Amino acid sequence: MKKKKLIIIIAASVLALAILACAAIAAAAMATPAVYDNTFVGGLGEKFERLNTVEGRKIVIVGGSSAAFGLDSTLIEKYTGMPVVNFGLYAALGTKLMMDLSRANIGPGDVVVLAPEMDAQTMSLYFNPDATLMAMDGNFGMLTHLRGGNLFSLLGAMPRFAGEKIGYLTSGEKPTGSGAYDSSYFNEQGDLTYPRPENVMGMYYDPNTMIHLSADMPAPEFIAYINEYVQFCRSQGAEIYFGFCPMNEMALAEGTTPESIAAFEDHLKTVLGCSLLGTASDHIFSAEFFFDSNFHLNDAGVKHHTVTLVKELLLAIGIPAFVNEELPAAPALPEKSIRYFGDADENAQYFTFELTEFGQRITGLTEAGKVQKTLTMPVAYDGYRVALLGEGALKDGTCEKLIIPAGFEQFITETTSSMMTLENGSFIGASSLKELWIYNRHEATVMPPASFEGVSKDFVVHVPDGSSYGEGYFWGERKLNGINLIFIQDITMN
Repeated sequence: MKKKKLIIIIAASVLALAILACAAIAAAAMATPAVYDNTFVGGLGEKFERLNTVEGRKIVIVGGSSAAFGLDSTLIEKYTGMPVVNFGLYAALGTKLMMDLSRANIGPGDVVVLAPEMDAQTMSLYFNPDATLMAMDGNFGMLTHLRGGNLFSLLGAMPRFAGEKIGYLTSGEKPTGSGAYDSSYFNEQGDLTYPRPENVMGMYYDPNTMIHLSADMPAPEFIAYINEYVQFCRSQGAEIYFGFCPMNEMALAEGTTPESIAAFEDHLKTVLGCSLLGTASDHIFSAEFFFDSNFHLNDAGVKHHTVTLVKELLLAIGIPAFVNEELPAAPALPEKSIRYFGDADENAQYFTFELTEFGQRITGLTEAGKVQKTLTMPVAYDGYRVALLGEGALKDGTCEKLIIPAGFEQFITETTSSMMTLENGSFIGASSLKELWIYNRHEATVMPPASFEGVSKDFVVHVPDGSSYGEGYFWGERKLNGINLIFIQDITMN
């Protein structure tokens, strides 16, 4: 018995010391100047400040990056006469966090629209402590608004956060976002103002984030959380609606029909404790209206989506106003040149291909490719550029190191940034793969899969030093979800 008590005392002491150590590290990290304020997630502080400083009745739109990329709040204010807080930012933060923070200032007469992306992650209680700490850098008072047992995961992430932050402070350089993913592009209401004239996706949609409108979403525990949030909003004298984010029609999962969409809406009406704002169908737009993801609108798309939302809001809150706005025509989809007239790429001998409308898709390995320890992806094959690494393309091989050469950057144009897509499941069966080396400096040129399922447990990704992969929207999220990024000091190809 004494021995058991001693073990318990020692274990408790070790735990207490660990918590104290984490607390000390946390205090040190919080006391230093902010370094992530210029990144995309760094926009959270100003959004939170607006939420808490707008006086009187207001409209609060809670969601992810589809809200940041999808709204013209000034237009909403014009017709409703109420100030707008665009409280959407980044899927990696999770919808739960944004709901928790929004509780800080929801009051009488407010109208809350909860409009997460139609994705399994954002329609769940997903919480990412690393992303949260980065987003709150410089305004850690927001942590007091978190609910539901996220404290220990935050403490566990604190040493990683503190180490990375101290590294930036020591170097004298702060991380910044690239392109649209810089917090300086958020306006007062929280809308993203970076110019987005047209669709820049190589396939006009992202095949790795297909949209499934089914009764499997939201997760049951998320439904319960939403309904408790609904009760809270109403207890504060506010009204709340469940809204729909913009969705790329090309990204709808196979088998999606008007009937299946209606069934999904009926499911939401049954399980949610608040009314739906409009219909999902009204927020499905053609690919011409999107920018760089299946949920991010370009400038023309913002106008169409916002006008749709305004009409829904006016009807819901009983304002008899006629919406008189000229809607822009759909921007033409940029022409994609998939032909390649350069020299043959010797690396093609190790892969098998199929030609698609977007270029060559790597489908597997040749017998010679299966025995290679290092493989370099070819930029072209048979007169067409390589655009896709297909599902299971590396299975049955012994490859330990895969290289994506800088040559893919030659295909970047003013209207296309995404040059290579690593399809979901690309690495299934690639249990020997330990390293992925990417020599493209532009983060958006290589679209990552949703996960790296199938690779070695020691798998790491090497990317160019000074590039935006670490804080970028696409690869940054993979980093936050556990992918180890190592920055290459010398990116000269051998």
